[in-house]
Amino acid sequence: MIFVSSFSDPEASTPVVRRSAQPLTQNPSVPLRPARAPPPQAAWQFITSSSMANEHAAEQLKERGNAHFRKGEYASAEACYSQAIQKNSKNPLLYTNRANARLKLERWQDVIDDCIRSVELMKENMKAFFYLGKSLWTRRRLQQPYLSLSIARLRCRV
Repeated sequence: MIFVSSFSDPEASTPVVRRSAQPLTQNPSVPLRPARAPPPQAAWQFITSSSMANEHAAEQLKERGNAHFRKGEYASAEACYSQAIQKNSKNPLLYTNRANARLKLERWQDVIDDCIRSVELMKENMKAFFYLGKSLWTRRRLQQPYLSLSIARLRCRV
């Protein structure tokens, strides 16, 4: 147990802490030492646990989005993926999943934007190149889909 005495060490102006099962008055033979400040990493641990909580929440939202997608509820899936992206915008798979839901909703420009963001985060994301190619194909940009689909094919070989 740790007791903080109301006195201070004569050479220091900090409170004195000692480890003992009894208060200072009952066991004066226990040596005294200055109290320590909490470690500076406590704030970092809070930030880390906060970001871990966001990542966990994003993963749960992704799973809900996947369930909606399997049922054919593409608008609900897109909403879940969008919420997950707000929690963890560094996960490229969330953008790819949202792009697939938007592909089903025929929101072509949004698919293109999500695929580009996903590829920026993860260069070897084959699905993003594939969805990008499909979206560009439907918009009749015939040179660009060929390039995107070729890159997707190359990623499959690796």
